[in-house]
Amino acid sequence: MQLSGFLRRLFAFIIDFSVIAIIYSGIAMFFNWQNYFVVESLEDIMVAQQQMLMVAFLYFCIMDYIPTQGGVGKMIMRIKVTDSNGGRLTLFKVIFRNLIKIIQLFVFGLTYLTIIGSKKKQGLHDMASGSLVIRR
Repeated sequence: MQLSGFLRRLFAFIIDFSVIAIIYSGIAMFFNWQNYFVVESLEDIMVAQQQMLMVAFLYFCIMDYIPTQGGVGKMIMRIKVTDSNGGRLTLFKVIFRNLIKIIQLFVFGLTYLTIIGSKKKQGLHDMASGSLVIRR
């Protein structure tokens, strides 16, 4: 089992964020939500951020749980999210892992840097949920 490093995971996240932005834009148009990319006030920004965060959370939970074990970015970068034995995460662990990822955003993602110094190349969200990100 070969662990995935920080840069590969970063590129996967950038790809996934692009996919999430497209999904969010489609949902925003369909449900007449506040468009995150066209805001007029601070209140609009807050509403749009909450909606975008909800879409991102659901995307990552769904994509980490299904058999691909990761989103489009992870598939392109040939990595996947696993438990400590290389198997799929339980739904509870997927949800917990992604809640921790959201909490980490409030410290500007600095805790993601633990991936660089960690022996198992884990972020805090991986350590808390007992998950690994490995190469396919």
